[in-house]
Amino acid sequence: MTTTTGAPEVSTPAATAQASLPELRRGVLFLLRREVKDPALAEDLCSETMRIVLERLQREPLEDPTKLPAFLAQTARNLAIAEWRKRARRQTVTGEDATIAAQPDESVDASNAVQDRQRAEAVRRVLREMATPRDRELLVRYYLHDEDPPA
Repeated sequence: MTTTTGAPEVSTPAATAQASLPELRRGVLFLLRREVKDPALAEDLCSETMRIVLERLQREPLEDPTKLPAFLAQTARNLAIAEWRKRARRQTVTGEDATIAAQPDESVDASNAVQDRQRAEAVRRVLREMATPRDRELLVRYYLHDEDPPA
């Protein structure tokens, strides 16, 4: 290839890597959209990733230009993690939020209640089937009424 001046174009690993960045941007954006689930944030992180990598390549080219996609992907992941940590640090919990968070999840309680009723019915059925009334009475007292066993 030749440049516009007619001189032969010199292809360095850094120049080759920088020329392929626009193609790699789509892959970085795809990765970030999967990681952060917010398209606007993914776009911001992608731009930041490209800026960081371009600056790094201008200062110091990669030893192996074939590793540029992995370098981009890891830089993007690191930025996503940093963003997640920053948001976690900035998240504030007020007294009202803590009270709301402490409220039990009714859907979980409903399924637990159904399971508890089924277990209780199974225990009642087993107790009714016991042949010795004294054994049945002891089990009810100690396990259902939480009475202490005789010393």
